[in-house]
Amino acid sequence: MGRFGAPGRARGDHRARRALTAAATVAVALAGLVGVAPTPAGALSNPGPGGFTGMTPSRILDTREPGQGPCVSGTRSLQVAERPDAKGAPYWASAVALNVTVVSPNAAGFVTVWPAGQPQPTASSLNYVAGQVVPNNVIVKVGGLYSISLFANAGCPHLVVDIVGYYWVGNVLPGGLTAVNPQRILDTREPGQGPCVTGVRDLQVAGRAFTDIPSAAAGVALNVTVVTPTDSGFLTVFPKGTAPPTASTLNYTAGQIVPNGTLVKVGADRSISLYANAGCPHVIVDVVGWFMPGTPITAGGFFGVRPYRLLDSRESGQVPCFGGARSYRLTVAGVDGSAVPSESRAVALNVTVTNPTGSGFVTVSPSGTPRPTASNLNYVSGQTVPNGVLVKVGASQQVDIYANNGCPDVIVDVVGGFAGESLDISKLCTPSELLVTACSTYLQTSLPPAGTDIGEAEGAASYKIGRAHV
Repeated sequence: MGRFGAPGRARGDHRARRALTAAATVAVALAGLVGVAPTPAGALSNPGPGGFTGMTPSRILDTREPGQGPCVSGTRSLQVAERPDAKGAPYWASAVALNVTVVSPNAAGFVTVWPAGQPQPTASSLNYVAGQVVPNNVIVKVGGLYSISLFANAGCPHLVVDIVGYYWVGNVLPGGLTAVNPQRILDTREPGQGPCVTGVRDLQVAGRAFTDIPSAAAGVALNVTVVTPTDSGFLTVFPKGTAPPTASTLNYTAGQIVPNGTLVKVGADRSISLYANAGCPHVIVDVVGWFMPGTPITAGGFFGVRPYRLLDSRESGQVPCFGGARSYRLTVAGVDGSAVPSESRAVALNVTVTNPTGSGFVTVSPSGTPRPTASNLNYVSGQTVPNGVLVKVGASQQVDIYANNGCPDVIVDVVGGFAGESLDISKLCTPSELLVTACSTYLQTSLPPAGTDIGEAEGAASYKIGRAHV
């Protein structure tokens, strides 16, 4: 992993956050003014308020590195926007998408990430035991002084933080994100919320009392954690009212604690469904944000789909395990039957590593850009590790997937996308199909033939995978 300088100090001339928000709103409304670069000819327009901009992942904290430590015990602040080293989000970001990794704690514990200047929530962003390396996708509102707070309750873990994108400030438009201070809406260990999950359980996520998520929310950003299952299995999160998909949100073995950040469309009765296939795990669900309903979806706005499996290297006819320190290119937008149009500017994935023969890491990045030093998930021999990934769509509607060691099998599930431009999704899908089933004609103007090419970035043999599982 690359070496980077310490996170920069906040500038002495910071304005009040409220004044910054007002100025940023004007900047968004008048692209090209107040430091917002105009859109180049032929490029995607700037996202609308609440819309997402994916970045080439960049490392903004690694407490193992000189000048960035020590390990985290208690609370630490981290500047994520308007950084002097230019590695973070711009000042007008309302929220950031991060990959946060705990490394080598000396005891069991948890890490919570929340906006600086706000009360510490009871929610957690990831959990760990001694000696583990645990990654998680975290969406967090930008707090005071362009910063977030990181809290570790025990074990003095090292923390690695990579930024992968940000959300635009302003009066949020359809599809845009409103980030909230994390709020716990389910913990099956608590009286009246159990028992552990076996089979399908429905959970109301919108319009709940004592939360900030309105009844009309089109989608939610969650942190889902499985606790102490009795056997190996997987958990899938999907919109209520649809059949459980072949995709999974997280995988676990007996006794594990596994977190994963995910985005999910709100289904029937303002609810989502949780499905555990084995092991009767306890499940914790924290909500960190919600997506505005309505159409047309703003540029950069999120649209959820019924999760579907795009790649599984364990299956015959697909790629072999990801070995030899090579990058593989995978088409993620415009795949026939996927409901994620080729014009999408970013995609929301769930990426799982399984059966590695050695320790290593996986990095997912936009095709056509240099591979970053950041990582999305880390693993040791024999481990199964899931993580949510938000990634900018690169050249030819592709992303690069790089594993540095251990020849792991890699599974990629798609849970949604971010609109390239303003999209009226209601014109091409019926209400029952809208954002729930794979409405295969939905805004896909440049579909490839059945089958999707996946090849090595270094020019080795290319492979073709079959039609996406929907």
